[in-house]
Amino acid sequence: MFFSGSVGSFLLGFGAGFFSREAYEFGKKNLSPVMKNASEASKEWFEKGKESLAHLQENFEDLVAEFKAHTTQPEKPETAKKKKAPTKAKGKAKNKAKVAQGAT
Repeated sequence: MFFSGSVGSFLLGFGAGFFSREAYEFGKKNLSPVMKNASEASKEWFEKGKESLAHLQENFEDLVAEFKAHTTQPEKPETAKKKKAPTKAKGKAKNKAKVAQGAT
């Protein structure tokens, strides 16, 4: 009932203005260091995020390069057999055969 007229509206406005001024002074005094610390922390997080992203991009580029290197190399056929070097016993037998042919 007291706040129903123009006097009540004036008192509510005055109280809100007074409270907001006190709240501003409190925030300026006490919240300023907190906001500075939060700002510095966010800058550090941003820099760490950029660094992590750079490492991730580098790893991804390495993977892509390795994939391209493996896909561009021609595949060796598995069916082709390598010729084995003659063993000493086979080499001696061939030499004896050559000597025998040359002697006759």
